[in-house]
Amino acid sequence: MKEKESVGPEQSTPAAAAAEVYEGIRSAGLGDIDAFRTAQAVRERAGRNIKETLEVHQGKMDAMVDGVETRLTAKVDRGHAELKAETVQLRTELSSELKAMRKELNFYRWGFIVGIGLVTLLIAIMSFFIGCALIPEVER
Repeated sequence: MKEKESVGPEQSTPAAAAAEVYEGIRSAGLGDIDAFRTAQAVRERAGRNIKETLEVHQGKMDAMVDGVETRLTAKVDRGHAELKAETVQLRTELSSELKAMRKELNFYRWGFIVGIGLVTLLIAIMSFFIGCALIPEVER
């Protein structure tokens, strides 16, 4: 007798919606039994307005996802800002160290030039004295 009973529109809509929920849960990876039980639980909890209930829950989930994305974006932006600040600080420190090294190398370079100049002058003076001693005086 149940086979010949007509199904009214109020019964077909929840059944079709429950079938959609079942198929969606199956495609998400749950097994047949778990998908059926979950679809039945959704159907019982939602009553006849399964689609409306699911849309409300979907809206809530979308809001939660948006909140998580916003917080994650804020954290990433903060991380970029911190990384940029740290990079600027490291660049400044390296720049000051390089300036100090340049000054030190410049000091050593000038010290080497002055030292070589003094040694060359000393050799020239000694050569002059030795040359004067070896060359006899020219009599006039």
